[in-house]
Amino acid sequence: MAGKYPINPHLGKKLDYFLFADHPLWVPVKATFNGVPYTGSLIKYGHPLHSLGIPKAIREQTGKDPGDTIEVVVWKDEEVRTVEVPVQFEKLMNKEGLLPVFKQLSYTHRKEYCRWITDAKKEETRLRRLGKAIEMLKKGVSTPG
Repeated sequence: MAGKYPINPHLGKKLDYFLFADHPLWVPVKATFNGVPYTGSLIKYGHPLHSLGIPKAIREQTGKDPGDTIEVVVWKDEEVRTVEVPVQFEKLMNKEGLLPVFKQLSYTHRKEYCRWITDAKKEETRLRRLGKAIEMLKKGVSTPG
């Protein structure tokens, strides 16, 4: 799917959205916005059409603002999406019997847990987040934050 679309600002400031034709459920896609590559998903937000989120950083790379027209090329992402789980986090989940719970989470939620842990600048913060992540998984929390 390719075309030129106006940037339609959504309620939040972090993402802008484009509407596309209806597809069944959540659809993993790759895209380019004015040639800038992106990997994400077509997702529904309470209406019959799917939306494709554009991170603010990509919108800034294109030099476009809400209301501007941008060229979009989208195709289904057939690659298996994997998350590199920090070794210590995997060991803790194994010890607590939470690895199956973690593996049942969506790719995005698994990625967020791992990013949240590895983005810690200090070792003490990373260790604290490891403990919090285990507690959140025990409580059924799908994503940190």
